[in-house]
Amino acid sequence: MSRYRHRAASPGTGIPPSSGTSLDVEVMIWATGYRPDYSWIDIPGVTRDGKAVHRRGVTDVPGLYFLGLSWQHTRGSALLGFVHDDAAYLAGRITSHARAGKVAASRPAPQRSS
Repeated sequence: MSRYRHRAASPGTGIPPSSGTSLDVEVMIWATGYRPDYSWIDIPGVTRDGKAVHRRGVTDVPGLYFLGLSWQHTRGSALLGFVHDDAAYLAGRITSHARAGKVAASRPAPQRSS
């Protein structure tokens, strides 16, 4: 795992860290601090009235998840001693999503009849 200071990101084009190089990534973990501020997220439907829109950390955007939010699922969601429950739930969802994608990609394309 590597850590980089972020400058800008364009989906599907890699992430240009401050070193000026480009990285192709499959997973990004964005640690944003202790106060919720989603103003930098410019994806339709992800925020509403300054809050993240999710169900137990899962958004409607494939591959976009939240973890450690206050009352994400329970009172302990934002506490280090209890966040593991939400992390385990999200890990299961992410794994299921990845497996489903691999299964779908391995299926032959449907044949069109003339």
